[in-house]
Amino acid sequence: MNKEQFLTTLNEALSPLSRSEREDILSDYIEHFRAGQENGKTPEEVAEALGDPSELARAYIEELAGGKGSGPDAEATGKPDPGSGEPVLQATQEPSLRPYAPAGTAQGTPASRERPQGSQALGIVLVVLFNFFLGVWILIALACTVIALWAVPISLFGGGLAVMVGAIVSFSGMLPLIFSLLGVSLIALSGLAGIGMYYVSYYFIRFIAIYIKFCAKLCREGI
Repeated sequence: MNKEQFLTTLNEALSPLSRSEREDILSDYIEHFRAGQENGKTPEEVAEALGDPSELARAYIEELAGGKGSGPDAEATGKPDPGSGEPVLQATQEPSLRPYAPAGTAQGTPASRERPQGSQALGIVLVVLFNFFLGVWILIALACTVIALWAVPISLFGGGLAVMVGAIVSFSGMLPLIFSLLGVSLIALSGLAGIGMYYVSYYFIRFIAIYIKFCAKLCREGI
């Protein structure tokens, strides 16, 4: 079950409640999905951890119905006022909602919101200092290395092509055939080297994306 299916099922199951109550409950679960995805979980994993939306809705309905049907603050009462003889209506008080909270998280509050603001500022400072003095230079060095390694397949391809053309133009007899085979071999090696460099470049770009995402998360959530 994905996020949309979970929220749709939960909303339909909460139909006995008022619109404002449903919106309050749904907003809490939307926040759970957001916090879970920030922690690397898929919407399906978050939905599975939250449980059956129908059961959750039933628990909310029973809780709210029980809170409104009992207790001195649950509903308006008609106790007479000794001075006037008229009934006095007491204010209705809705019970507080208790949304599902994953393990390790304060109830109703995502883990990302529990971190103090000072921790977030410290994370930003550490990210800036590390990248200024070390991180950016390491990435630049790795990028230069990847670019330099691309010279290998390019040189092999150019060398093989040059050998083939030179052999055909400059030699006679069996030499053109021999050098042509050598040129084809160099071009084939350049193809293999190019495939290898493609994967090196791909994983290097993925590493940069993961690193940037990690720095952004550290700045946003702190240490």
